[in-house]
Amino acid sequence: MKKYVHLTLVLFIIAFLSGFLLGVVNELTKGPIAEAQARKLANGVQNIFKDANLEALKDENNIVKLNDKTLLEYYIVYNNDEEIIGYVFSVDGPGAYKAIQFIVGIDVNGKVRGISYLNVEETPGLGTRVKNEDFTNNFIGVDDVSNVDIISGATKSSNAVKNGVQRALDYFNKNLKGGTNNE
Repeated sequence: MKKYVHLTLVLFIIAFLSGFLLGVVNELTKGPIAEAQARKLANGVQNIFKDANLEALKDENNIVKLNDKTLLEYYIVYNNDEEIIGYVFSVDGPGAYKAIQFIVGIDVNGKVRGISYLNVEETPGLGTRVKNEDFTNNFIGVDDVSNVDIISGATKSSNAVKNGVQRALDYFNKNLKGGTNNE
């Protein structure tokens, strides 16, 4: 009996110390991870909207719950004259292995301005083909993705991007078109 109490106490101490150390490491890395994600977002926005005022992105952060499982996050993009030039939607699409995370820029007229990928962990040579300009350029200037072809061999990945872009366009057309927030 004494042996079991001793083992239980040792395991409790090990679990407590492990949890404490994980908490400390989490606190130490939280800031740098958030900064890296903000840099990725800013670089993506800059690639899509060359004339964007990146400082204004910090002030505009909107998270919308579309249904039980889907969250959509968007940012209003301003130029240096503080005029709205578009919206950037942060989208997660279910890829073959992990979610494909990307941003899609939509101008004030409701046309896709561009796509920038934040995280794609798909099969190299297949699912990662969604990052190729040949595929992403098909979205530029469209207001409906129904005519955008998917990539053969990367069906799930390309459908994830296509459906994500359409979700952003649908939300824009229903709630943001004309520069007003109709929620």
